[in-house]
Amino acid sequence: MKKDFIFHIGFHKTGSSSIQETFKNLDDDQYEFLKTRGSNHSWYVSRLFRPSREERRGPGRGRGDVANLSAEDRERREAIKERRAQRPEGAPRGGNRPQRAGRMPRDGHPGDTPEMRARAHEQLVQAIEDCTKPKLIFSAEALCMLGSEESGRKITEFFEPYAATSRYLGYVRPLLSGLTSGVQQRIKTGVNINTADERATMMAKQVHVEMLDRCFGRDNVELYRFVRSDFPDGNVVKDFARHLGVTLNDDQISMTNEGLTLDTMAYLYAFNELGEHTKIEGALIIRNRFLEIMDGFGEGKFRMSPSMLPSNYDQERAYLEQRMGVELEEDLSDKPGDIRQMSDLFEVAMASKDEFIKRVEKIAELGDAVADVVEPELAKAKAETDGPKQVARLVDAAMLGLKAEQDQYAHLAPRDRPGPPSSRMGAGRPERTGRPDRPEGAPRGERPEGGPRRERPEGGPRRERAEGAPRRERPEGGPRRERPEGGPRRERAEGAPRRERPEGGPRRERPEGGPRRERAEGGPRRERPAGGPRRRPGAPDQTET
Repeated sequence: MKKDFIFHIGFHKTGSSSIQETFKNLDDDQYEFLKTRGSNHSWYVSRLFRPSREERRGPGRGRGDVANLSAEDRERREAIKERRAQRPEGAPRGGNRPQRAGRMPRDGHPGDTPEMRARAHEQLVQAIEDCTKPKLIFSAEALCMLGSEESGRKITEFFEPYAATSRYLGYVRPLLSGLTSGVQQRIKTGVNINTADERATMMAKQVHVEMLDRCFGRDNVELYRFVRSDFPDGNVVKDFARHLGVTLNDDQISMTNEGLTLDTMAYLYAFNELGEHTKIEGALIIRNRFLEIMDGFGEGKFRMSPSMLPSNYDQERAYLEQRMGVELEEDLSDKPGDIRQMSDLFEVAMASKDEFIKRVEKIAELGDAVADVVEPELAKAKAETDGPKQVARLVDAAMLGLKAEQDQYAHLAPRDRPGPPSSRMGAGRPERTGRPDRPEGAPRGERPEGGPRRERPEGGPRRERAEGAPRRERPEGGPRRERPEGGPRRERAEGAPRRERPEGGPRRERPEGGPRRERAEGGPRRERPAGGPRRRPGAPDQTET
């Protein structure tokens, strides 16, 4: 049966993660969130509907082959050459983006292989067929930047066999607010936005909205402004649900990816700009750890000054207001604390330097291996006389310490590792005790020889033994497991031998007034030991084995 599809166009920094997490876990009679790997379906958009590198360049073309480059790739190549020519002499090559752990070279990226695309196709088809509700939600941030009408055609053709109707919904921020959030997100992931051209490219929405209208039809694309005063209780998730006709309670809403404080942004900017270890292995994971320990650090919100708006502001705003039919009003007056130039962030960081040093010292308490890394780096940072460089060295010390903290638990699965650093540094979250450390290389489930057994909570159920699995052997000479008073006896499996009584061991006492053990039909009588007393029928003081 065909379904009604809701395509959520996740323009950046418009609450997309919160919408995805909420509807992924929502149990509704009508709507079902497409269950795939993760809650953001952008992976499938990138693998299935955007042109692969081979399709853009032609088969067999490598990074150095320019004969068959598309116009888009030629422009990108020229822009890269211009940026390299403007790089100051002696500046490090490769920019500020951290190297992602396990990332393959671009020409060998897994998303460009036919096998990966076939796998993505199979997974997406299976996820759609597994849905049982009449209305299906597909949410992807990648939908806001399709890049070509060909991508839109592929999306339409793929979903046509499954969709009775298709509806496209998205939110657009007012431009200064959107620019501020976009710059913040880039700094968070390791890329500083320093030039007016970069800000203009980031703020441009017209080209993407026009592409959506051409791909899916203007009447099918619904765009709403991202202004909290327009939303029920100021919540974009409730507003999205309202457009679908769904009512949400507060306890059903998951708010994620909340903004960072101005101080946190200042330290990340300094690290991106001047840090020595921006390309540390596993940089994105380490950065997330860093954000956890910075939770609640500093005050004030990061906001770009209106003086940093690029020259295309008026054109972009006029187009969006005409397209959406609403005014994108926002306060364009300068406010105290606004960032008028990116170097202002260095001053913000230096003003809270002493408090940040205390945070770094807390990281050193995460273990001896961590302290061995943090303490010399911290001493080197304190000896630095240049203010901005000193701030960057302090963040270097923190990042290296968190890398050491990751390394000392590398042999454990994520669920067996201690809780996040912030929970172990008294940041208001309860500490997770976790399980005892598993020896390196030991298989799961094995208890180290002589190690303590995992305690069962009082009154908790016993662990069931798999059918046919052998019973756990009792160590020689070890105590028997006591049977709770009044508890049932363990049944002997049919045909299993009786448990032998050790030679000379005491006989098992029969409870006073309890029934005698029946002799199996045809079974042999019990032999009386030589010289032993005869058993008298009805004698209450006799015991039996």
